[in-house]
Amino acid sequence: MRDALAHWQRAFGAAIDGAATLPALRGDAATVARRFGVYRNNVRLARMAALRNAYPVIAALVGDAFFDGLARRFASTYASTAGDLNAYGAAFDAFLAAFEPAQALPYLPDVARLERAVHVAWSAADSAPFDVARLASLDAAAQAALRFTVRPGAHALVSRWPIAAIWNAHQPDAPHGFDFDAASPPYFALVRRDATRVRVDTLDAAAHALFVASAGGAPLADALDAVVAAAPHADAGVVLGTALRDGWFDDAPAG
Repeated sequence: MRDALAHWQRAFGAAIDGAATLPALRGDAATVARRFGVYRNNVRLARMAALRNAYPVIAALVGDAFFDGLARRFASTYASTAGDLNAYGAAFDAFLAAFEPAQALPYLPDVARLERAVHVAWSAADSAPFDVARLASLDAAAQAALRFTVRPGAHALVSRWPIAAIWNAHQPDAPHGFDFDAASPPYFALVRRDATRVRVDTLDAAAHALFVASAGGAPLADALDAVVAAAPHADAGVVLGTALRDGWFDDAPAG
């Protein structure tokens, strides 16, 4: 019985995604096909709405009509793999990279990667920022061995495009008009959530190195070495101080 149900569920899902053969359903064939077509269309519309919710900057960049075409194609090609539609669309960046009509805007896939990180950060767990007084209370050896934990939902990205600036320029409170010079990649972006909102910041190479090393579990001494390796003229102490002030790290250190 369980195998039969699983087989029927797979057939139902395949039919939603365009398979010609419908699963066994009660009723005459014409009525079943018509009703199932309504259901299939509603599923695709729900997927399209989920994409628009997750990728508002992509929609702003390409316009509503073009985005609807993108979303329709994606929704017809990619099935939902989770019960929560908020998880839908994780492959949108790869889809944009391969979609020929979108090639005129080569930064779209990286903007989509950033928007996915923003979307994930919104639902990240609450946490308190690391208490700087705790660091000051440690001796030099303990400070060097300290391993920070980045805040839930925090994510760093690297791009040949200024994706953080693009994202911020398309927020409701941003000034109108935007232009950028992409002559000096790479660009580094940090997505993080504080108590009230998700922030997207542009980082320099030094700050990015600190975040990546810390997120990877490196002790503080090694993370500061990574800062110097990435930007020899950077003041690693200043970079760390800015990260602590901005609340990158969780109140509970990794070690």
